[in-house]
Order: sequence, then structure tokens, then C-alpha cells
Amino acid sequence: MFTMSNLQDLNRELFSLVDSFPRARWELMDYHFKSNLDGYLDVIQRAEGRKTLVFAETDADMLAAIRRLMLISDTIVFNVNTYLDKPVVSIFPIPDKDKSPVLGLTPVLDPGTGSYRVPRPVEVVSMLSMVDALAQKTNRKDTVLGYEWGRPDSAWQRSNFTRTSEPFRNERGEKCHIAVGLGYEYQSSTYDWLLGEARGALEGGHLAFAPFLRATPGTDAIDEQVQKAHLVQSILAVQGRTIRVSSGSVHPLTQLQVPYLENVPLDLLTRVLRDEGESLAAFRRVVDRALEDTSALADPSAIEKEMRRLKRDLFEDELDRVRRVCEKISRMEVFTAVGACVASVALSVAGVMGVGVPALVLAGATGLRTTVAEMVKLYEEEREIRQSPVYWTWAIGEQ
Repeated sequence: MFTMSNLQDLNRELFSLVDSFPRARWELMDYHFKSNLDGYLDVIQRAEGRKTLVFAETDADMLAAIRRLMLISDTIVFNVNTYLDKPVVSIFPIPDKDKSPVLGLTPVLDPGTGSYRVPRPVEVVSMLSMVDALAQKTNRKDTVLGYEWGRPDSAWQRSNFTRTSEPFRNERGEKCHIAVGLGYEYQSSTYDWLLGEARGALEGGHLAFAPFLRATPGTDAIDEQVQKAHLVQSILAVQGRTIRVSSGSVHPLTQLQVPYLENVPLDLLTRVLRDEGESLAAFRRVVDRALEDTSALADPSAIEKEMRRLKRDLFEDELDRVRRVCEKISRMEVFTAVGACVASVALSVAGVMGVGVPALVLAGATGLRTTVAEMVKLYEEEREIRQSPVYWTWAIGEQ
């Protein structure tokens, strides 16, 4: 078994492998996740903080859910229902130095010499077309997590890959051999997003793509999602754009219109949430309390009223207060910057005109003391405002 110490290492290894030969991106990604299945399950189960498991129907649903869930989750594990139901033959170059529990060598008997040799790619493809790799029923964890309850004929399985005799060099000039196996391909748009906008968040360990975790699409039943979330020790299961807790209750975040969130680039969102940890923690406390309050309500109109109150308190009144303080801080920064320039010029002129510097400083001492006192007051206000549950929202809007 070949594992790595954390999610960042595993995801960086994924991108390193794909970068070695981008033309085989889906084949190499499929191979990577099958090679590192045990490593991913291990680090996901051991990850600290809040974990959320997402089963999205489309790329758009996945992106909408992930942006919101980053506000309340430390690690988001996700899959999206854009994959082919059946595995197809995948052919890709793999560096000779690469070691994997699913990569091997299946020798073939040469009828001409009567001895065994390394197979050619076409021979492996022919062999795979005759053998149904999914016919083997096992109790391995990849089968349990990849099996869709509503579609017994569709299941992700950790199939093996075979090195062939075909030599190759990838785009880094590494010595490779062509490998052949069965893989599960996703739509091109999914790979575009994974290798583009989502790359920074994946490399940072905030997101974990999990093709080995599947739930039957197009169903409202949450028992399959919840049980699989429990297997990876996640606190929440999400399908589509509705966020639900394990009891089935709709999470308040589903109904909140959060300013700037829908269109913010993931890299910017990740950076702001990292830099404004105090504000994010305060936001989570407010949303957690709202979840407790709404869970005790049975009347839909009462729940809607509570959501309107939360929206008004957070994203109208509190955000307006943050804006006012930040604008005042911004004005003071400009004022003090201009004041510094004026003082510098005044001192230069004073030297030329023969005016004593102490007299100039004393003349402005009262104003200087006022400015310093105002700066100290604003410093305290800024420190306090950065702890606001919506300061991170203002920071996104500014950037």
C-alpha cells in the first residue's frame, strides 16, 4: 500500500502526474485515485475539524454547494454525477519508476517461441474486452463505497492496470511504458474545473475529489448518502443544492443569500477565509445557533421568519456597520498619509526659511496628539470589527 501523510500531498501528487502528460488527464486521474484509495480514505477519516460529503448532480450544483460549504466546513469531500456508467479502456504513459498496488505486469504466451513475454497494448485491450472486471463480487471497501444502491449494474471498482512493452517518454522526458486498464471517465467540463479553478483549493487540502464515493443520482432518499458519510466520518451529507444535516433538516445556509459568494473565485475565497479566521469562526457560531433554533421549529412560516431575521441581522445591519467602520479607517489612512507628506514638506521649507524645527513641532502638537488619539481609537475599532461574523464578506467585496 502506498499512502501519503496528508490531503495536500496526495492532491499535489495527482497534479504532478497529470502535468507529466496532460493529453491523458482523465486516464491518469483515474489511475491516481485507484492507486491511492487507501491513502485518501485514511487522511479523510483522520482529518480534523468539520468534514462534509457532497454528491452533486452537475458541475454547477457542485460549485454552488462547495462555495457555501467552505463557510462551515474545514474539509469538503465531493463527487459529481458526470461520469460514464460503465468503465472504458484507458491507455496512458506511466513513468518506469512509478509504483502502485494496481499496476502490474501480465505476461502473455508467445505462440511463436512458446515462452512468456511482456504484452503489447493491443493484446491487453483484447483481453479486457473479453473479461468483465466488474463481475467479481467482493466485500472490499472500494466496492462498498462505489456501489450505487439504486443502480446495481453501475459501481466503481479498483480495477488493475497492466504495463505493456511499448516504451515512451512523457512531457518531462521521463522514461515510461504504456499502461492499459479499465477507467471511469467524467465529462470534460469536470476535468476543466478540477485542473483549473479548483486546483488551488485541492492543493491546499480544503477539497478532496472522491470518485470512489458514489450515491444513486436523481433520488431524494438520503439514507445512502448518510451511511456513506458515516463511513468517512463526515458530519454532513449534501446532494444537489440543498444542504441537510444528518437528521434530514435543511441547513440555514441553504436559504441565506450571502453577498459576493456566488461569483467569487475559489482562490480568493480560500485566501480570505484563511486570513480572516476570527471572523469565520464568529460566522459559524451564528449559523450554528440558527440551526439549533430552526431545528426546534415545525411551522415552515416560522422557519422562514427566522431566516429573514438572520439575513437582516447579519447581511444588512452588521455588514453595514462593518462598511462604515472600514470606510472611516480608510479615510484616516489617507489623512495620515497626506499629513505625513505635508509635515515632511513643511520641515524642508522651515529649514530653508530658517524657522526653528522645535517651534514648528510645538505649533502642531495639539493637532498631532488629536490625530494619534484618533488613530489609536480606529486601531481598536478595526481589531474589533475583524472579529465580526461578516467581516470576511466585506473583505471579499473589497478584493
